[in-house]
This record gives sequence, C-alpha cells and structure tokens, in this order.
Amino acid sequence: MAETTGSPEDVIRQWAKANTEGDVETWDRVVLEGFSYVHSASNLERKPEMLEAFRNGRRYSKWDTEGMATEDFGGAAVVTGIGRLEVPREPPLVLNVRFTATLLDRDGWKLAAFQTTRLPEGQ
Repeated sequence: MAETTGSPEDVIRQWAKANTEGDVETWDRVVLEGFSYVHSASNLERKPEMLEAFRNGRRYSKWDTEGMATEDFGGAAVVTGIGRLEVPREPPLVLNVRFTATLLDRDGWKLAAFQTTRLPEGQ
C-alpha cells in the first residue's frame, strides 16, 4: 500500500483535488479498500465503482473545503467540515455540504468513509 503524507485534513484536500482533476492515481492512493461514500442524495458508492467513474471521465469542477476539525482517536481520525462542490452539468449543480470523513492510519492517513449532508440554502 502506498504511503500518504500529511495530516488527515491534508489527505482530504488531496482527495478533493483528485476529484476535480480526475487524478485516479492520487485518488486510489489516499482511499482504502472498502471505502464507502454516502452522497448528499443518500446514494452509496464504494471505491471500485468510484474509481471506474473517474477513469471514465467523472469530474467535479469544484471541491473546496473549509472549517475542517479533526478528532484523532489514535490510529483513527474523524474530520468534519464544509464542502463547496460543483458538478459540471447544464446548469451546473452547486452543492454546499457538511461532511464527516473517517480516516485510518495505514502507512499514513487514508480515507475509509465519507458522508455528505446538504446545508440549508444560503449556508
């Protein structure tokens, strides 16, 4: 398993950037096997299907984070924050979400789970 560097928050920033650039190598490196993503619309995706989607051209045009806070549980960390996302469609889908991410220290921090919940309009 390839090593990741930086804090849990750094790993989330790397992952978010990989989501916008279609950087499958980085995305794969910072995400554990067994990873699950519960989207704000409640659909569940796992690592294999997400990797395939990125290989086939899925991109976010924006995936910014703010206000991240980390709780380190010794080998596991939970990060919460705000995500500002944009999905390229016509018209663009703009999502403001609160997220919770679970990361495990496996030769560096790696994402195990990610969940988003839409924020009310204007937040």
